[in-house]
Amino acid sequence: MQHPAKTINYQVAFSMGVIWVVAMGLLIAILLSALLPQLHRIEEQQMRQHLVRAISLVQSDLKGMQAFAKDWSMWDDAYNFMADTNPDFVRVNLLTDAPMRDFELNVMSFIKVQGYEKWTRIMLPGLPPDSYHVFPAYLDKLKFEELPKVDREGVQGLKETPWGPLLFCLEPITNSAGTLTPNGYFLVARWLDEHYLRRLSEKVALPMSLTSPQEMPDLSLYTPLGNNTLFRLGYEGWRHQWGEVLLLDDRGNASLQLRLVSPRDMLLGSGQALLIVLAGTLLICLLCGLVAFVRLQSIVLRPLHALMEGVQRYHIGSDPVVLPLIDSSHELGVLSRKIRDLAVRLHLQHRTLQLHSQRMEEAANLDPLTQCFNRRYLDSWQERLEYRHQHLLVLTIDLDYFKQINDRHGHDTGDLVLIQFADLMRSQLRHDELLVRLGGEEFLVVCECRTREQARAITERLQQAIAMAPFGNDKADISVTASMGFSLFPPGPERHAAGWALCLKLADMAVYRAKTSGRNTWVGMLVEGADPLPSFNGDELQSLGVVELFKP
Repeated sequence: MQHPAKTINYQVAFSMGVIWVVAMGLLIAILLSALLPQLHRIEEQQMRQHLVRAISLVQSDLKGMQAFAKDWSMWDDAYNFMADTNPDFVRVNLLTDAPMRDFELNVMSFIKVQGYEKWTRIMLPGLPPDSYHVFPAYLDKLKFEELPKVDREGVQGLKETPWGPLLFCLEPITNSAGTLTPNGYFLVARWLDEHYLRRLSEKVALPMSLTSPQEMPDLSLYTPLGNNTLFRLGYEGWRHQWGEVLLLDDRGNASLQLRLVSPRDMLLGSGQALLIVLAGTLLICLLCGLVAFVRLQSIVLRPLHALMEGVQRYHIGSDPVVLPLIDSSHELGVLSRKIRDLAVRLHLQHRTLQLHSQRMEEAANLDPLTQCFNRRYLDSWQERLEYRHQHLLVLTIDLDYFKQINDRHGHDTGDLVLIQFADLMRSQLRHDELLVRLGGEEFLVVCECRTREQARAITERLQQAIAMAPFGNDKADISVTASMGFSLFPPGPERHAAGWALCLKLADMAVYRAKTSGRNTWVGMLVEGADPLPSFNGDELQSLGVVELFKP
């Protein structure tokens, strides 16, 4: 008695898979729901502590600078100096830079009530002391913006400058008792430069950035951290956490923005531990399903593996014979036969489509008469052009009096001349140089070229070859000349698509200039010392720095 072919017990395999997926999903959900909130809370606490430490360090530096400014501005000698009754003040106190170096100050200035400096010392970052004897423009702007705001408590804040954020204190100068009307202002400032940030980052042990907000941030996104400070936290993927603090001035405006970035080491470590737990659970599940796997191996997996190898060999060689016929089960036997039949049909269809696609691609990119590339190919070639590494000659060629050839000898002879001209150009060009028929009797040549002398040589060589070559047939011996115009890419110091469009336009204008100059000649148009514009017209050539080269 013949027994039917055995079938795969898919219900067992499916049930085992569902049980494994559900169990693993529940385990992952339990671990994540218990672990992630705790990790998130600990990370936020740590980042908050880092932010508090960082802002306290900045505030400590600001308070130290304020105390220094307050001491000097409420000094009787300084008051008398501003009143011109203490001429020895500069010699005794200001000709040394020790006070500025002790407090790491970059600017210390005594300013009259009218806003003019009486005495100033500036030590700009990275420059020798006393390199500047007057305020730079941005310090003048800071002074006149902040002087109207000064009261007995002074003004403190942060300003952006070309050397980075500038922390400053501006105090009114009065006597030590504070009873006299201020007769000037005392300004001290320090730049929060890379050296300052590096020192601050070392203390906090995290990368840090300090900026002065250009516009008022949305304070609703921040949470109070302390007096006149707000903060918020965020994440950069799974690897980094960032914290941001806003330092507010007395008017509630954001004067300083501090940002820290911390690696999420705790999360990554916990993730590794979680992966170990999941790997252990997976191993247990695999051991429990080993018996079922052995059974499925003999019925399904090995035949499917053989079928897969056959499909891979078919993919490489496209020969349907390499596909095996499987008889381990009824379903796999039917499947393997269907796959082989399908592969035979696909193989035939693929060969047919491949030949058709090749013919269509050639027809789309080649001029049917001259077999030169056409404008469609030129557009696709330009999209693949690597502008950064190319030095090219863009040469436009227009056959002279071609209409007379068609009128005198007929269009068949004109077509023959175009074919002969294209063959001549291909014989003069290397295999990697581009020959395009732009339309009618106009052609474009693109080849490697770095100097205008090399461009002259290539253009004159092609022009001589055209003039010396025979055209036509036994019935019509035709002499052909050509007008040529060229440009060099890149046209300026920058390399981009706009420069390529500019070169095409210049070459077109140059060939027109050659035709109006008597034909059978060449003209080159080059751009010197100017960045090409995206678009231009003839009136803008002078502004682009375009020069013309004519055939001598």
